[in-house]
Amino acid sequence: MEQYIVTGMSCAACQARVEKAVGQVPGVCSVSVSLLTNSMGVEGSASQEEIIRAVEAAGYGASPKGASAGKPEAEYLAAQGAGGSRASCISCHAVHELYPHERSDSRFREI
Repeated sequence: MEQYIVTGMSCAACQARVEKAVGQVPGVCSVSVSLLTNSMGVEGSASQEEIIRAVEAAGYGASPKGASAGKPEAEYLAAQGAGGSRASCISCHAVHELYPHERSDSRFREI
């Protein structure tokens, strides 16, 4: 099982969006996303690039576990649930207010 760090999740709806997006990638057999640990496990034959693209298309960030070694800011943001680009709940909106330097796209809505 491939392990990833997922950034930007702050509620169960965020977790469900990531699971749904990755679950639709051809070659993915199963996906398990943990909001508590900001992590994701994926089984199947899909490439890391395809999986990361699916997470990013859903409005969040992802990187293979261990890829952010030596980058304490990335680990901090992952632990805090920051770094996404979509607001789907009040806490998501608060993250965007606290981290305005993070990427944003047309899916971001003001609440």
